[in-house]
Amino acid sequence: MYLPSLGPVPFVSPLSKLAMLSYKFRFEESFLQEGKWINKIEVIPRRTDAALFRGYIYIVDDWWNIKAVDLEPDKRELYHFKYFRILQDYDFIKDSTWMLSREEFFYDTREGKMHILGNTMIIYSDYDLNPTFNKRFFHHELRTVTDTAAEVDSSYWKEIRPITLKDDEKEFIRRQDSIDAYHLTAEFMVKDDSIYNHHTIWDYLLNGFGWTNSFKKRTLYFDPLIQQMYIFGVGGYRHAPGGSITKELSKAYRVELDWLLNYGFNNNDLKGSLGIDVLYLPRKFGSIHADYKNAYTMLNEYESFEAIFSRGNYINEIGYSLGHDMEFINGLFIDFTVEYGEKKPITGIELTTWSDTLFGEFNEPQQFQAFEELLIDIKLRYTIGQQYMTEPYKKINLPSKWPTFTLRYKKGIPGFFGSIADYDFMELKFKDDIMVGTIGVSKVRAMAGGYLTSKNVQLTDYKYFRRSDMYIFSNPLKSFQLLRPGYSAISTDGPYFMVNYLHNFNGTLLNKIPLIKKTGLQLAGGAGILLMERDDFQHAEIFFGLEWPFRIRRQVMKMVMYYAVSYSNQSDIRGEFKIGFDFFNSWTNSWSY
Repeated sequence: MYLPSLGPVPFVSPLSKLAMLSYKFRFEESFLQEGKWINKIEVIPRRTDAALFRGYIYIVDDWWNIKAVDLEPDKRELYHFKYFRILQDYDFIKDSTWMLSREEFFYDTREGKMHILGNTMIIYSDYDLNPTFNKRFFHHELRTVTDTAAEVDSSYWKEIRPITLKDDEKEFIRRQDSIDAYHLTAEFMVKDDSIYNHHTIWDYLLNGFGWTNSFKKRTLYFDPLIQQMYIFGVGGYRHAPGGSITKELSKAYRVELDWLLNYGFNNNDLKGSLGIDVLYLPRKFGSIHADYKNAYTMLNEYESFEAIFSRGNYINEIGYSLGHDMEFINGLFIDFTVEYGEKKPITGIELTTWSDTLFGEFNEPQQFQAFEELLIDIKLRYTIGQQYMTEPYKKINLPSKWPTFTLRYKKGIPGFFGSIADYDFMELKFKDDIMVGTIGVSKVRAMAGGYLTSKNVQLTDYKYFRRSDMYIFSNPLKSFQLLRPGYSAISTDGPYFMVNYLHNFNGTLLNKIPLIKKTGLQLAGGAGILLMERDDFQHAEIFFGLEWPFRIRRQVMKMVMYYAVSYSNQSDIRGEFKIGFDFFNSWTNSWSY
């Protein structure tokens, strides 16, 4: 039973074929109900700290069908809930068929100082045991909320609700309806805006601050001071105030304008960027985006820590772009962007002496002739079996259990506006997360690409890969742990192939060891390969180690320690211990690795 919103590991069902390996069963009693004898069977997990249930199953004597279940998963295997309970009732329909008639969930969690107790009940009725469906009846929409759902009054729910509410439940609904109605009043909007518009010293320093107007559906936001400080900026300290203005139009339409001013004190140079995004077709994610930037941009935005802020990773760029992004059919996104830019090295500015000390040989700026280029960038991203929910005036895509493919085509167009770029680049990416029964999750990332034509490819358009840091474990699905070939960037203007694999056992193996299972440690391992035609580049590595998930308030995170070994014709490193951290995404119910 895979319950991804509850925990990382599929729970072993007490009714599965291999249930006897994980559970003990004890007959507790028999009782008569509606003329049938019901056997109450206790479900007892054979081990603790495992993805197992405990509770009761009720079996109809002689019929051998389930009448009811009352089960609780082990709370130590839950992400956020302190307690979770599942109740199910089954009723006789006809012949020998019993179907689910009622399902109820009880749950308990904490969010900060709040203690949240929840109860959800679902009633099933009017079964059709021999239905006929047309070919397109079943699709990937999991839930629909109509555009007029919020306008339905209490009389509608009173008519269709299949259960009689208790007095305290009626009072709760009355209060909620009153609260919802109050939230639409001008008095509440003024008070709610005043809370957002009231700022503390921590907002200015750490959180960001702004002003909102619910009547005009407009929000102004400014970055906090800590985000404005570019301590390792090009040419020394730079200060970069930025922010955004968001205007919500009717029915989920939105316009957002964002800006950034970036001033360097050492060279007295002002840089900046301005962007606008117009969401005009919410249910198709249809948007038009345009950007301008005059900035020091990175050649490789995912470099090693010791190289990412070095001057050798920066160029000076003035650029313009205009694009359109939309989901044309379910799961298929197409982003079409035209870019024009002037790019030049940063050799003409004064660099600070401390940057040479800090970054060493990485700090040498790139040497190349300034140039202009006009590019067309097209990205097609398709997720097989994309599941989604429909909300009023918008669509919400959900994480998919099927692979995602991304095809990118980028073309340099020479001759226009002084552009010298002349190439055709293509790249195919593959992404898949695979649940392997009860023994964990396998994650696969792969990409292959190259230049179909390459009459004029500048170093800013090369394909870059991440160098490894000493002792720091980087994301193994995007990088390698033992790839440090001197001080030169890892890049290519030719064909390349990269694949990364990671498997996390999610405690399946270690929780069977009595002392270790109390620690919550999890075993994981993986491998990676990078091949490039340029210089006959070959690198392969494997790694294995331990992960320790823990929680600070509502945030789940993990500390990891791995040992990696490699075979490479580019690096002399053959083995090294690594330490890293990762954070859990509660929306996608997944880690970044």
